[in-house]
Amino acid sequence: MQPSIYLVSLTMTRGVCRAHFECQLCQVWEASIKDPHHWWGGFEGQSLGYRETRCPPGFTSPVESVSFDSSEVTIGAGAASGTIKIWNIEEAKVVRTFTGHKSSCASLDFHRFGEFLAIGSSDTNMKIWDTRQQRCIHTYKGHTQRINVLKFTPDGRWIVSGGADNSVKVWDLTAGKLMHDFCLHEGPVNCLVVHPYEFLLATGSVDKTVKFWDLETFELIGSAGHEVFFS
Repeated sequence: MQPSIYLVSLTMTRGVCRAHFECQLCQVWEASIKDPHHWWGGFEGQSLGYRETRCPPGFTSPVESVSFDSSEVTIGAGAASGTIKIWNIEEAKVVRTFTGHKSSCASLDFHRFGEFLAIGSSDTNMKIWDTRQQRCIHTYKGHTQRINVLKFTPDGRWIVSGGADNSVKVWDLTAGKLMHDFCLHEGPVNCLVVHPYEFLLATGSVDKTVKFWDLETFELIGSAGHEVFFS
């Protein structure tokens, strides 16, 4: 039986990063017109495919979150153990390892303009890490259950998180506090996206709805049902 793929992170130009949940590894695939299945490299401690790359060891527990940074050279991944690893994919090595969460790192996102990484955890906390100084610079508390998803806003001023407590929270990074709490979903919030140019937020939930929020007025402006839940 093949291991399940739970996570996929896309870059704008380079390819795809995918993480296997059961086998505790990250894999990087490079999209190619000549060969759409070109294997670039894997972080599981062995060399595979066209490029002879000696890759660093992966995790000792399942990988639960993965994301490229804006440079598309760095990948961050969070594990069920609470450990976060950051790889340089050109050098095929781990460049940072962070610990601090008490349970699994369920979601992560890189800041668009700075050396910052946000981690949402099953311990209900969200931490902002300075990847250059290798330290946690702030911990946000407010969710009462696992944080399933989080995203920085495109302007980098806010971060939005969705949790198993059915809530969506908007945090002000400069002030270091909660700005608004959306509580109209009737099930865990599993996914969200912020419009790149407008003050618009969409959230998807186990309650089988996608809700649309105005981030200027913090009002619900629309809701769409679905026959299956969003994950």
